[in-house]
Amino acid sequence: MKICYLGDALSPHVMKFVNYFAQMGNEIFIVSLRKAEHNNAMVYLIPRRTPYKDMNYLLSLYWLKRIIKSIQPDILHAHYMTSFGLLGALIRFHPFILSAWGTDLLLVPKKSFLHRWLLRFTLKRADLIFADASFMKEELLRYGAVAEKILICPFGVNLTIFNKIGREFKDKDHYEILSMRTLIKNSNIDVIIKSMSILKDRGVNFILNITNRGAEEERLKRLTHDLELNAFINFLGFLKREDTYRYFKSSDIYISLTRSDGASVTLLEAMASGLLPIVSDIPANREWIDDGVNGFLVPLNDPVVLADKITLAIKCKDFRKRAADINQDLIKRRGELQKTMGIINHQYKLLFASSKKTMLF
Repeated sequence: MKICYLGDALSPHVMKFVNYFAQMGNEIFIVSLRKAEHNNAMVYLIPRRTPYKDMNYLLSLYWLKRIIKSIQPDILHAHYMTSFGLLGALIRFHPFILSAWGTDLLLVPKKSFLHRWLLRFTLKRADLIFADASFMKEELLRYGAVAEKILICPFGVNLTIFNKIGREFKDKDHYEILSMRTLIKNSNIDVIIKSMSILKDRGVNFILNITNRGAEEERLKRLTHDLELNAFINFLGFLKREDTYRYFKSSDIYISLTRSDGASVTLLEAMASGLLPIVSDIPANREWIDDGVNGFLVPLNDPVVLADKITLAIKCKDFRKRAADINQDLIKRRGELQKTMGIINHQYKLLFASSKKTMLF
């Protein structure tokens, strides 16, 4: 098959699809706003005609139609519904698949009536819609998606890379805590930093490693300085994939306090790697974490409760070990990459067999 992805060519989520389906013998194409070199795919770069990203999507419509006409893909699959998804819907190509990532469904439509209308328009054009968490199905139905077109399937974790092989659960001189969410308000990183101040006052020996970047970065660095936590917190920025693997191996606890989210890939990777997950008590996380059994669910804005749970996790190494065993089994059963991609491959083949390629110019 020829598969064309509309999405960020630098995204690890998109690359999971690209690498898997290229290895399956398919011909892969990517249409992206960001430049990337890939051995497994041909990348087409959307022309940047203005400084405004959203305008570049709309101004590229005629260009994209010509690209899709030249490729003649068997499947067009858009990642992130309110940007690349809208672009795919506007060119009216079929078969057309959408992947909901979380923010595009849970936050963007709340901005305005126009955003909600555009999402409804996009969903109506899709032949199949992937979502990574069960609760997202209700949200999709709210915006007019057809139930029969929705498939719940997480992005998947490569267990040959993310696993707890060699991990030891023992007392340490200091414990490493890992935060990997984008530095934006939705991630509540400030609450995590405030909880570190409480841990420091309690005499807990720790290092918090914060990866990624975002609009809140400078404010969060100032907060860290004001709380005299510079010796305890590292801002690592964007990590190369190999460095990501290293931090999963060395860390003891994974924290995510997102206010709104789908099934977070980094959470699943942390679970597979044997880290103890402490995450916000939101619907997506409840689908994976049973509070007090394989991790902790905590309130969004309570640094004291978060500090209490971190302290408990550090003290109870037997609990961390039991949770790691449960989580590895859970990922094997529900989130292993070969299984999730196998489900998606089956859907691709069904669409390929039953659909006729069409695009209205």
